[in-house]
Amino acid sequence: MPQPEQQAREKIDQLLHAAGWHVCDAAAANIHAARGVAIREFPLPGYGFADYLLYVDGKAAGVIEAKKEGVTLTGVETQSDKYTKGLPAGLPRWRNPLPFSYQSTGIETRFTNGLDPTPRSRPVFAFHKPELFAEWLGYAPTAQPGEGSAGETAATFLARLQAMPPLKEEGLWPAQITAIHNLEKSLKENRPRALIQMATGSGKTFTSISFIYRLIKFAGARRILFLVDRGNLADQTLKEFQQYVSPYNNFKFSEEYIVQRLQGNQIDTTARVCICTIQRMYSMLKGRDLPADLEEESVDQLGKLFKEPEPIEYNPNIPIETFDIIVTDEAHRSIYNLWAQVLEYFDAYLVGLTATPGKQTFGFFHQNLVMEYNHEMAVADGVNVNYDVYRIKTAITEAGSKVEAGYYVEKQERDTRKTRWEELDDDFAYDPNQLDRDVVTPDQIRTIVRTFRDKLFSEIFPGRSGDWVPKTLIFAKDDNHAENIVEILREEFGKGNDFAQKITYRTTGATPKELIKAFRNSPMPRVAVTVDMIATGTDIKPVEIVFFMRAVKSRGFFEQMKGRGVRVINPDDLKAVTPDATAKDHFVIIDAVGVCEQDKTDARPMEKKPSVSFERLLQAVAFGNTEDDVITSIAGRLSRMEHRISAEDDAKIRTASGGLGLKDLAHQLVAALSPDPVEAASRRLPHLPMETADDYAGYGFLDPNAPIEMQRANLPHWRQDEASYFVTFRLADSLPKQRLIAWREARAGWLTRNPRPWSAAQETDYTERFSARIESWLDAGVGSCALANPQARELMETALRYFDGERYRLGKYVVAANHVHVIVTPLPGHELSEILHSWKSYTAKQILQLEAASSRLSEGTISVWQKESYDRIVRSPEELFRIEQYIQRHSEYELSAADKRRDAASTAMQQARTLAAKPLCDPALRQLILDIKAKNELTIDHVSQDQVLEAAFSQAARDRAKGLVQSFEQFIADHKDEITALQILYSKPYKQRLTFEAVKELADAIEKPPYLWNESQLWQAYAALEASKVKGASGRRILTDLVSLVRFAIHQDNELIPFPERVNANFKAWVEAASRRLAETKRQDAASTGFTTEQMKWLEMIRDHIAANLGIEPDDFEYAPFAQAGGLGRVHQLFGDELSTLIEQLNESLAA
Repeated sequence: MPQPEQQAREKIDQLLHAAGWHVCDAAAANIHAARGVAIREFPLPGYGFADYLLYVDGKAAGVIEAKKEGVTLTGVETQSDKYTKGLPAGLPRWRNPLPFSYQSTGIETRFTNGLDPTPRSRPVFAFHKPELFAEWLGYAPTAQPGEGSAGETAATFLARLQAMPPLKEEGLWPAQITAIHNLEKSLKENRPRALIQMATGSGKTFTSISFIYRLIKFAGARRILFLVDRGNLADQTLKEFQQYVSPYNNFKFSEEYIVQRLQGNQIDTTARVCICTIQRMYSMLKGRDLPADLEEESVDQLGKLFKEPEPIEYNPNIPIETFDIIVTDEAHRSIYNLWAQVLEYFDAYLVGLTATPGKQTFGFFHQNLVMEYNHEMAVADGVNVNYDVYRIKTAITEAGSKVEAGYYVEKQERDTRKTRWEELDDDFAYDPNQLDRDVVTPDQIRTIVRTFRDKLFSEIFPGRSGDWVPKTLIFAKDDNHAENIVEILREEFGKGNDFAQKITYRTTGATPKELIKAFRNSPMPRVAVTVDMIATGTDIKPVEIVFFMRAVKSRGFFEQMKGRGVRVINPDDLKAVTPDATAKDHFVIIDAVGVCEQDKTDARPMEKKPSVSFERLLQAVAFGNTEDDVITSIAGRLSRMEHRISAEDDAKIRTASGGLGLKDLAHQLVAALSPDPVEAASRRLPHLPMETADDYAGYGFLDPNAPIEMQRANLPHWRQDEASYFVTFRLADSLPKQRLIAWREARAGWLTRNPRPWSAAQETDYTERFSARIESWLDAGVGSCALANPQARELMETALRYFDGERYRLGKYVVAANHVHVIVTPLPGHELSEILHSWKSYTAKQILQLEAASSRLSEGTISVWQKESYDRIVRSPEELFRIEQYIQRHSEYELSAADKRRDAASTAMQQARTLAAKPLCDPALRQLILDIKAKNELTIDHVSQDQVLEAAFSQAARDRAKGLVQSFEQFIADHKDEITALQILYSKPYKQRLTFEAVKELADAIEKPPYLWNESQLWQAYAALEASKVKGASGRRILTDLVSLVRFAIHQDNELIPFPERVNANFKAWVEAASRRLAETKRQDAASTGFTTEQMKWLEMIRDHIAANLGIEPDDFEYAPFAQAGGLGRVHQLFGDELSTLIEQLNESLAA
């Protein structure tokens, strides 16, 4: 058997060959045999032997120090460093010391690049190609032995980073400038990972393109990978690259450098930027083609299905040096086990972009947060807009409903939407969680939509004309729910097809990409309904309403969905799609399901999720996942489906699968599941003679077509009615505690360094290191072995037999010194967990009372038994026979041999799983199965009538309004002596007339960061708090309304009235007073105004001008609307010498 270090060298040889190196012994060396030559055991006088000396283009360039698996490598760097300096004189070399050194076990490898300004070792997935070394060495002039070179600092990317020119800041927001500065500083410090947290809508992609451009142009980055998690986001990113204009030369990015949107498996060698979905890059590294449908699915849940993902191995077509930088967008979704392999495969700096990082995100990026810029900061800087929450609560949404027997309900097939009617024989009750998944209640959707329609222009967006519904994005539960919402929206708003559109993966006709573009850039549609296709990343700036008609449990996902509304937009661009909007100063979340009130959690890698959708499970298999949980869940669901499908559908499946029905697929999946150690150990025991099969008539065996309950603690537990189980439970101290801790740590480290699949050598090594050792401890009498005491053994056997025939049927069993094996069949009404608990709890108390047994237990022992037991459903009569034989022959030798046989067979078992799951890797078969599964029916409840329980801004919105009002009033108090308008308004009577310019100065002050207020926001805030005192909340605001706001804020007015309304009231009072004066002077009829019709028309125009501008001057009569009526000349003719007095009176009286 090869020694561990020799095994390491064999692995290193394989990796070197794969990377393009010619590997040979020193005796057979030919340094010109290839561009890169690795010579084994090269003698270095005075230093020993270099395990490998690396030649590039006929000159020595580096060394590799090989160590056996498990050796920590940073301590070997000193030895490697000596070898780089020990090359005999006269041998050709690129420089002295040699620039490149590796330390490797074949499983773990570290690399030091001596051309870097401050060389530091780093972990690498494999070895670099010799062509890369030649490229690096081509930058650095050849140095004589012992000499340095002034030009060598330009050799590597890290070296070139040190000399980058200053950032041109034009066109960048302050936060973007900070992010770029901090990232470049991190890269210069050679920090391998960096995380940029920037709020959704704050320009993460533009920031990324800006620093990517600089890294290519000024640091010579050869190629950069930009990873996204969906195909439509890749398209959007490509567009942003194409539109980016360099601040250094005014060229567009794509005019200066080639940008490739990877849609196949071939990387363009001339591309400087590759945009790719992470699932496609994973498939490329695995050497597979990616089905098109999987590129459009989010990786968030799919990646978490892989508890032990299929490992990536070195791919010579995509070497580790392919990219210098990897930028991963939405980084919080791309760091889990499956996708993390992609990021860690390349020898590249990692830059993560996210708006919603979790704890694991920070950990993955080494806590190197180079930029933190959250939503609140973005709002304060005017980069995001803030939001309010409008809550719509209905009775059925909150409590469900009940349809009494005798009523008719409609049944609808999910896939065809074909309907039929059915009379209820019993009452039909449903809860809120079933809405729009199992039951559709049209009036519940209609009530929500109708409330939205009725409140939209009176409460949610008052002041709009009512002609244009603000761009609204609605999140539905599934495609069917989205379909129903779209239909009811069109009906309730009385609009056509273009008013509301569904944008999901099942949209046909126009592509989702085309629909998103229309929603973003065109007046129609006004409303888009989606499930999660545009929940993240997609940039639609005109959205002013984000409408939740589905619940969201993940905090990060909710923040991403909410982020669809935060983006700022130029007022002219907004008016182009929403003509009656003036500016986007906020957006509104309409919460119809209580999503803003629900507790949410950070996303975590999934261990087991019984609620994972069937579609996600099938996608996991398509990516190579054959773990127990996934295979078991698929088998169970296929078995349940088999009983419901028609003969026609069965024929379709058999045609697509090559003759296999659902039952066949489920059976071969169950059969391929990894057996437990006892089954593996018993495979060589005698098979069950067929004539004795009847002896097992009283036992129950695994039925793959019957439901299986999955329970999980540290071990998996299957439960099935009427099944027989093989159970093992052991004493709490049956394994040495300290040795067990050390064993677990060693095993965890070994598994990290040895990802599956394993070679035969790895299988053997694992068996000897871990499995055999555990079994030897267990069976060699390690621990107290309290059951070796005859009284304790008898007590245990009595407990096993006590309820035999009453609660269970007892099969064969053995009580060993520190553990028990037993075959048991629970009888109806009794659970295995209950039976085990009764055995263990009873015997634990009794054993502690036996002095001879309890004295054996470790001092301070609290528990007699290990908390968890190992149990397995017996598969077949043959397996039962083998287990009985195993129990009968139970011994240390048998257990140890069983473990070895189990590990030796694991590769074959994995192959069996892969073969069993292979039919499901066909996307056509997967889709067919999903389509057939979707044929189950929805119940449509036309009977229940919903009612609105609440429709108002949420308490959070009211709290936000209170905070805004308090801040505004504090601002007034703080600046009353500095801002002219506030000085005037605080002085009563006014020392001078308030002017439009003074109010404009005040408006400009409050519109700047950190305030970002306007008249509309402030008015709505007061309306939310003191509705009875606020008038005209639904009207449009103008600049002079700011005067009313300040007067109300400083308590000069008891009511908040729009300034034009106050001017109009003052105008009426002035006209009445003027009429009385004229009546007294000229003895006219007091009922007359005393003014002619034309004079009144001019006075009303003057009133309106004062309402909008706070005053009027003679020069104003030369402009509209006065100019059209005759201008200054005509007003002089009408009012004569009294015009000056008239203007003075109106300015004083109307604006008062």
